[in-house]
Amino acid sequence: AFPHRDRKLNVSWSDEGELEPERLQSLPTRAGVIVLVYGEADVRESPVWAESASNLRLRMEEMLSLPQESPRLAKLLAGGHLRFRVACVPDASRREEIVTKIASDLEHMPLPQAKSIAK
Repeated sequence: AFPHRDRKLNVSWSDEGELEPERLQSLPTRAGVIVLVYGEADVRESPVWAESASNLRLRMEEMLSLPQESPRLAKLLAGGHLRFRVACVPDASRREEIVTKIASDLEHMPLPQAKSIAK
């Protein structure tokens, strides 16, 4: 189910789920957009990563099992406290448009630090 309509991006997002291997089996194998969201107790949740994928489930499985080319993504994955949401978007140019809009807000944000580490 994709119940969360984003009027600004004109897309429907899935519920957010913990970024854990067991959660990925229910993901569609269709093309779409992945957004990683950082959050923990007493820290406001915020998107920290967005990317286009030709197969949502496969890409999410790769994120958790393979080394990542992006140093930023590798740090985010290693740091924990991540949730994810996805949107099925079959058109590749539309996916890139959505990712570009989300990523433009993320480029200037520092990597989150776990509250327990920051103390």
